[in-house]
Amino acid sequence: MYLVIFAIIISLLQVNSYSESILIKTLPIVTSALALFYFLIISNGNYLFKTIKENLMAIFLLLLILVGNVRSNFPDQTIGFTISRTINTVLLFSAVFSAFHYYKNKYNYSIVDIVAKFIILPYCLYCLINFLLWAAGISIKESVMTDEVVNKKAVLLSYFGLNIDRVQFPLSTGLNNYAVISGAMFTICLVLLFVSNTKKYKILTIASCLVFLATLLLIDSRASIYYPILICFTLILWQKSKAYVKNMPYLTYLIVLGPLFLYLMVPLMMVLPFIESITRNSEELATGNSRFLIWSACLLEFIEFKPIHLIGFGYFGHFGSGVSASWSSIFSTWTDGDLKTSHNTFFTILFDHGYLGLVVYVLVIYNTFKRISRFWNINREGNVLLFGFFSFNIFAGITETLIGFYSPNYFILFFVFLFAEFVGNSPILVTENATSRSKNGKNFKSSTNMVRNTSNSQLPKLQSY
Repeated sequence: MYLVIFAIIISLLQVNSYSESILIKTLPIVTSALALFYFLIISNGNYLFKTIKENLMAIFLLLLILVGNVRSNFPDQTIGFTISRTINTVLLFSAVFSAFHYYKNKYNYSIVDIVAKFIILPYCLYCLINFLLWAAGISIKESVMTDEVVNKKAVLLSYFGLNIDRVQFPLSTGLNNYAVISGAMFTICLVLLFVSNTKKYKILTIASCLVFLATLLLIDSRASIYYPILICFTLILWQKSKAYVKNMPYLTYLIVLGPLFLYLMVPLMMVLPFIESITRNSEELATGNSRFLIWSACLLEFIEFKPIHLIGFGYFGHFGSGVSASWSSIFSTWTDGDLKTSHNTFFTILFDHGYLGLVVYVLVIYNTFKRISRFWNINREGNVLLFGFFSFNIFAGITETLIGFYSPNYFILFFVFLFAEFVGNSPILVTENATSRSKNGKNFKSSTNMVRNTSNSQLPKLQSY
């Protein structure tokens, strides 16, 4: 277990980006390869491949992203870096998936166990390392933001009497990228504390919750604080509502309709009496922090169909298509304004992977919600965590790019949660665990019968998605 956790942390720290040493550059690949080799030896390959077969659509999505990375439009991306990133991604994801499968099959790890040990723990340590480096005044990489961007007061902290500039942490790839990672983890910790019935991992959860909240306050990312609270609040109110559970998959519509939803919501938000106190200026809200201007340029590109739109332009497709030049002036205070994304997952998928990628992504998210809904009453305490993450992913994806390598650590987080859902809600593993425990002579007869009786009505059919 500790080997794969170490491999995740090494990948999160991106140590290969800060040194020319061959030893350091190959460390993520070596640790991931060792973890994969270990779990392949001790795992049941038969059930492992059956679980993969159930989720071929998600594997296809990963393949599209890796191929898009090979078709990169990023000016300084070398062939060696592309190969190294691809190998490390495949090895790490394979090791993580194998580990999840092994601990579920061998030790009957629940979704809560997997999330706490393999996701909350490494991401909390990653944030703590960032805190220590920032407190020590250590800068790891050159910032892509000018002083005009960074040197702005943290709005929320000012209400606590703390007049400090928002912080760019040393190991972050940008304010927004780091904020969505911390926001997603803050969501999970809140749900685990206030919604899930489990009492396990309370100390870890509380400590991690404080770390992620402090991070968000220092970054001054308000949306990444509001979304977790909103999600947690709705779960507390409606987690036992059959209509709420049944209609979860329809959240997927926000992937496509998100920009329109935000555009319609802004006039309503502007009349709220407290809204000015949590925004930096009126223009920020009126223009969606300039996102409406960017999305207008994106719409102009896709209104007229081009064959390349079917498969997209590849990684940094907005730059390769030339469309980002129309909004580069908005990011004049950044050192790479022409490379800035559309700040929306829907448009980024269209630019990078085309309509094919969009269909695959929507199907993966839709069917993930569908299976969470079907397993809700069988494993509620685990599925509330999965719902918390994937609903945050949709809401945050309206105003941020949450696909591919733009935020490498969120990319890892997204697929790690997908793997947790694959294993935690796999009909094969649920039935196998109940049966094997019954054979061991323990009193699991009622549990086995419950799974068998529900498999024909409530459990999803074995299908690829």
